Amino acid sequence: MLSATDGPAPPERPLERLRAWAIGLPIVLLLLLQGFQYEVLDPRLSAAASHTVASILMVAGIVGYGALMWRSFRQAEAQQRAVATAERRQRLQLEALHEAALDMTSDLDIGTVLQRVVDSARRIIGAKYGALAVVGAGGMLDGFYTTGISEQERAHLGPPPVGQGLLGLVIREGQPLRTEDIGTHPESVGFPAGHPPMKRLLALPMRWQGETIGSLYLTDREDGQPFSAEDEAVLSRFAAHAAAAIANARLYTQVQRLAVVEERERIAMDLHDGVIQSLYGASLALDGVAMRLGGTAEAEELDALVGRLNGVIGDIRHYIFDLRRAHAAGEPLAAALRRLLAETGADGLTKQADVPDDLGAVPERVASHLWHVAHEALANAVRHSGGDRVVLGARRRGDELVVWVQDNGRGFDPETAPAGHGVDHIRRRMEAIGGRLDVESAPGRGSRVTAIAPLTAETAGDGRVPLRVPAQEEGDER
Repeated sequence: MLSATDGPAPPERPLERLRAWAIGLPIVLLLLLQGFQYEVLDPRLSAAASHTVASILMVAGIVGYGALMWRSFRQAEAQQRAVATAERRQRLQLEALHEAALDMTSDLDIGTVLQRVVDSARRIIGAKYGALAVVGAGGMLDGFYTTGISEQERAHLGPPPVGQGLLGLVIREGQPLRTEDIGTHPESVGFPAGHPPMKRLLALPMRWQGETIGSLYLTDREDGQPFSAEDEAVLSRFAAHAAAAIANARLYTQVQRLAVVEERERIAMDLHDGVIQSLYGASLALDGVAMRLGGTAEAEELDALVGRLNGVIGDIRHYIFDLRRAHAAGEPLAAALRRLLAETGADGLTKQADVPDDLGAVPERVASHLWHVAHEALANAVRHSGGDRVVLGARRRGDELVVWVQDNGRGFDPETAPAGHGVDHIRRRMEAIGGRLDVESAPGRGSRVTAIAPLTAETAGDGRVPLRVPAQEEGDER
């Protein structure tokens, strides 16, 4: 590996050196030939023979000199063109770097910024392919962006890389890497089937305030030349701008999320303190009127209306729970489930949490769906089961996460009453993440709703993927 600090040597001026040789060398050769004629040929040969030999030597010298000068001129011209090309390439790189820096800061959407970073890096260096690995909290691979391949090709490659081989090496060591042959590098583990052929690699980490937030990977220059120290230096300057743009976009996203959280909390408080209290007051008033009317038909109608109002109050409470789940979207699933059970209640209901403290890394998309399934199942148990005990449990089982809700109520027939208990809704939620829902219930035997969600990258959607995994198929440089 060569360091990005290796500066280029000052460009030589081959044509100027050739001009000096073109003027000085003929004079030296003529002086040598004349000295040879006077000192060697004239004392040994006749004047005519000495002149003839000297003339032959002069013609041979002229021909040889001409051939030498022509070859030297061609070499000098090629060197001059190479110097000019390198200078022009460096100038274009610097111009592209300036444009890319402005382009990256023109948008604050984190996804757009990340894609622009990798697109710009490939354009600046003139590479065929590029990739950007984003590192999140805890060293997790939080995103992988590519350029140079179509969406169809990208989809054909399957799930995003998990950080094996040279990809993970750059992130772990935090040092630039430049290699002429990916396949011969000792840390290389190859590519998956259908991956575009790649040979040369230029990669370096992106750091912000002393922390690695991602890495850039470029493969194979479009002109077929190897990546140079100048390419590495330009990419290093670009990476510094890119890291600042990414940090800025992340900060903007956090501010937006904070504003959304505050607004959701305000809505939840308004619903709880305002709307629910008003509905509850109306329900009490109607209940009082029904009591005064005694056992009349009007009293029965008012009782039914009070029941409907209480149902609306329950629905609003569930909506508040949804808002507060969004508020706590970043908390561990285990803590969110226990908090959900604590906030769920009814008179005379015994609640039990069977949730370990640590369920491991769970993608946010999977966690959100499982939380909503548990929420719906708990609501059904409280509102419809008629039981006095409910259990909320969760376990990690290999590459799956299992969450269940069990009650000791009256039970129901899942085949005849799915819609009334929200079974179809939560089943669709599980299918959306490649999971499944099992419902065990029968009249008089209580109910158990079990959600099984896969934690593999193929079905976890946009969830985080561990940078290091215990098992990785060989032949996959990812």
